[in-house]
Parts: sequence; C-alpha cells; structure tokens
Amino acid sequence: DKEKQLRDEKKQLRDQMGRLQDEKKDLRVEKGRRSDNEIRNGAVAALLSKITCWREPQLMTQTVGNVFLYQRSRESLDSLKTLADRHWAARKAGSMDKGQHPLGLVLAAPGAGKSRFLDEAHTLMLDVVDNPELHGRIREAAVFKLTF
Repeated sequence: DKEKQLRDEKKQLRDQMGRLQDEKKDLRVEKGRRSDNEIRNGAVAALLSKITCWREPQLMTQTVGNVFLYQRSRESLDSLKTLADRHWAARKAGSMDKGQHPLGLVLAAPGAGKSRFLDEAHTLMLDVVDNPELHGRIREAAVFKLTF
C-alpha cells in the first residue's frame, strides 16, 4: 500500500516536472527583463507552488539524540571552512574547473553522527564563513534534505 502511494507520488512529481519544463521555456523569454536571481527565485517559487504532495521537512535524525546540543568538533568546523573558502575563491576567480570546487564527503561508522552532522551543516556553514557576501548567500540558500 505504501509502495503504491510512493509510486503515485513519483508519477505526480514527474507530471509536474514536465509542466514546469514548459514553464521554464517561458521564463527564458523573460530573462532579458529580469535578473538571473529573480528568475531563479521565481522558478523555485513556481516549482514549490505546483507540488501537491508537499511534506514538511523533517530532520534526518529521528532519534532522541536530535534534541541534544550538537557537539561541534574543531576538525569538522575547519574542514567546512576550508571547503567554503576554496569554493568561494574559485567562484570569484571565475574558475569552471571542477577540481577547484571541492565537494565535501561525510564518512563514518554507523551511529557516529553523519545524519546529525548533515542536519546541522547549514548552521555550521553560517558559523564558519567569514566573507559577508558568501555568508549572505549561504543564509538565503534553499536547503534540501533528501533521503533514500
């Protein structure tokens, strides 16, 4: 029963994405009249308004530990800061080389706190970033939590 419901929701989302692709073409026509950021924000708002099977976001961590004060390790914070600084420097330099844009990878044993770290990652990034422009972009970023 649950699998059928998920299949139906997937089909609805695929149908909605098809309609949004058509609307995306219309947005391209408007590009000359609006900034990229306005178009991107409008596209995200349009997408969210079309989703009929919306579910409120939930924490990835669903155990009692998700309410405990998160213990920030200096090593994790330093790694996040390094990732953000390197990515931002490459972006500001106009580099399109994917080797210049680091990608973080979270690896640990079961129960070590990977999901909790990901739940806290947006807040942690805001805490470690010094650059005001990058801080503003991170603060207003849309954060999607996907699980499989």
